[in-house]
Amino acid sequence: MVNFTVPGQPQGKQRARTVRRGGTSITYTPDKTVAYEAAVRKAYRAICGERRAVRDGAAVTVIIEAFYQIPKSASKATKELMIRGDIRPTTKPDWDNIGKMICDALNPSEKDEFIGAWQDDAKIASATVEKWYALHPRVDVYISEIQPKKG
Repeated sequence: MVNFTVPGQPQGKQRARTVRRGGTSITYTPDKTVAYEAAVRKAYRAICGERRAVRDGAAVTVIIEAFYQIPKSASKATKELMIRGDIRPTTKPDWDNIGKMICDALNPSEKDEFIGAWQDDAKIASATVEKWYALHPRVDVYISEIQPKKG
């Protein structure tokens, strides 16, 4: 198993933007998404260097735990409930956009010569995304190969 942490507030994958300039359309990825994907790759590389988290061809399971900053406006009692997990985030970004951001960032990328955590995120056969509150916002990522069932 490989696990690593992406510091900072969780971010979801933003949709590609298209603008028209003259007679042509230009599609681009928003800067915020590009920057966060780079932060995910940096956190992964700090733990794994230039090796893959799983063997090529292996089925993968991913667990993503997104920890949101507790709002400053929360009362002391509410903060305590948030830290204990009795109150969970129900705000954006959506859980699926967080998962897409992390998993897309861990795909191989020729742009920055990133080998990737796996061959392709199509290898992910099981995924969980959970949203929590914490004193220090971050995203914890756990990656492992799915072991074949015996018998």
